[in-house]
Amino acid sequence: MRAIGKLTLWSITLLLLFSSCQNDINQSEKVVLDETLGELSLENQDERSLAYLNSLLDEQGDRTAQNYYQRARIFLAQEQYQRSMEDIQKAIDKSPNEGKFYFVLGKLQYQKGLYKKAFEAIQKSEAFGYRHPDNFTIEGVGTYEEGNHELALTFLKQSDILHDNDSVTYLYLGLIYQEQNDTTQAMPMFRRAAQFKSLEAQAYGNMQLTYNSLRQPYKSLSLLENLDEQTRNNSEVICLQTAKALEMIGRRDSANVWYGKVLKLNPGQWDAQEKLGEYYYQRRDMEVAAEIYANAIKTNPEKALPYFKLGVIQEFYKANIDSAQSLFIKAAKRDTLDSSIQMAVRRIDKKVSRRNYFRDNPEALVRYRARQKAKQDSIQKAQQATQVVTEEE
Repeated sequence: MRAIGKLTLWSITLLLLFSSCQNDINQSEKVVLDETLGELSLENQDERSLAYLNSLLDEQGDRTAQNYYQRARIFLAQEQYQRSMEDIQKAIDKSPNEGKFYFVLGKLQYQKGLYKKAFEAIQKSEAFGYRHPDNFTIEGVGTYEEGNHELALTFLKQSDILHDNDSVTYLYLGLIYQEQNDTTQAMPMFRRAAQFKSLEAQAYGNMQLTYNSLRQPYKSLSLLENLDEQTRNNSEVICLQTAKALEMIGRRDSANVWYGKVLKLNPGQWDAQEKLGEYYYQRRDMEVAAEIYANAIKTNPEKALPYFKLGVIQEFYKANIDSAQSLFIKAAKRDTLDSSIQMAVRRIDKKVSRRNYFRDNPEALVRYRARQKAKQDSIQKAQQATQVVTEEE
């Protein structure tokens, strides 16, 4: 079960980019601009180096592949990803057989979430003889996000060997072992990843998920003691897993507080929507329940349940059978096997048909109401007679 949302992937991406950029810049590869600047290490780039490259490329017309490559690396380190992409593409156009150019391209595509293209770029960099430890990290994370977890495991194991202490590698190895139900290997990886502040929340959240899956909610909750309040309250995965652990031990009201925190962080989180919607539905707080289900329809339109629940609210609490019919039909399209939904469709169809018939035949409606009144009067008389007999006895 994946517990990394879009925001988490973004933070991991930034971390990997910065770490890989730093690793890429080593003592054996320095930027030699000219004799006046001498050797300029990218680890200490400043405006002077960028200004000099701008002068070479834009003013002096020295538009070599190497100059575009060096400026692309600077832009990458400065998080100017679009400008970096433009320069590295120009470098590749001028010199299409340089492996290090494709390495930078791969990192940029990875940053954009284009994992398949990033993988292909890294493969090209290796084909042209460029080897770097971060190749395995990018390939591992990229193939994981593409759904090939078996191949990802191979790359990430190699990344773990080549890196002394790489947080992203630890986290993704933990995720793969977690999916394999291998908790003995997953938990140590998450603990290692948790040592890095940037991945602390994701790592602890996944440790909680593991304990919850093992039906050990108290261990899950005990992990919160290691986190500060800001980390606890601003991590979707921690809030969600804390809510689930509290629900396991019967603390439903407390769980709802944490489900509410989840929706503040991610209004479209389905698990929290489902739990809170059902909670307020059971409490007959239909206004709140309806609001939750309406939002669920917007953010998770493929789910049948919110259409069905909102349809019930419209039918019985809002007396809006047209709206209810529309909602039930949409629910039935999304889940053709749920018997409750199918029964609701048949029921509401009968109500709408009867309403339409009486609307077109007002005299029939008068007769129907008269029969209903006579039936009700008969029931009341029977109840009164029963009550008299009971009192006499």
